[in-house]
Amino acid sequence: MEKKLYVTDLDGTIAFKDHMMHDEDVAMVHKLRESGHYMAVATGRDMNGMLEFDQRIQVPFDYYILSNGALIMDRDFNVIYEQAIEHEVAMNIIKHYFEADEYFIATSNGREMTVVERIYENFQMGEYRSVLSYQEFLATPPEILFLNLQPYEREENSAIERAMALDAEIKAKFGDVVDCFRNKFFLDIGPKNISKGTGIEFLMQETKVKPEMIYAIGDSWNDIPMFAVEGVQSYSFDYAEPGVQELAKHIVPNSAACIREFLK
Repeated sequence: MEKKLYVTDLDGTIAFKDHMMHDEDVAMVHKLRESGHYMAVATGRDMNGMLEFDQRIQVPFDYYILSNGALIMDRDFNVIYEQAIEHEVAMNIIKHYFEADEYFIATSNGREMTVVERIYENFQMGEYRSVLSYQEFLATPPEILFLNLQPYEREENSAIERAMALDAEIKAKFGDVVDCFRNKFFLDIGPKNISKGTGIEFLMQETKVKPEMIYAIGDSWNDIPMFAVEGVQSYSFDYAEPGVQELAKHIVPNSAACIREFLK
């Protein structure tokens, strides 16, 4: 059997609000595991957030593209690729937006999240492990592979509008040194030229799977770099934002439908 590679986003694709998963999707993920093909997750979550999901779904993946491609791990969570944001760049972004006092800020070293001072109840990216005051964070800043910025806004449509404006601002101010992707109402910020798409390209070299034998599925803007990898069969959902749907080759109602196509 010539192996194929199935690459899936996590939040909004398999995992939903309040840790919900759809039974049909879970059943098809188990069938996918039984097929013997390669399976990978591509997510903005870090290792701890991924472990939390693995414990619930009880299906091991072959590869984990974490922090939007800044960290790649194998089936046993051994690091096979890692790239941090340049330290001075990350600190400049944090200082600029913390002082504005309008944003929730979290960072990740690829393994765990650190929330800078404030706890925001709508934070949805898995379990964070520490909350530091701003002064503590400045005194002992961790290595930063990934930054999360989210405007303080309770109403969803307003939150999305503010996130869109913040996305444009980050790209204008810092776009030459970081990449930024909007994920509904929060922003994923990572090293320049590192993305879920570069994660797929790395796995193509690792597994020797041809691009036309790779399926990639996701629901948001940080999934677009996967769709842009030449030859890859890209999938999104009928509930994704229209701009995301337009950039995918195929639209499906759920992950189960995509896995069925993959297994044909």
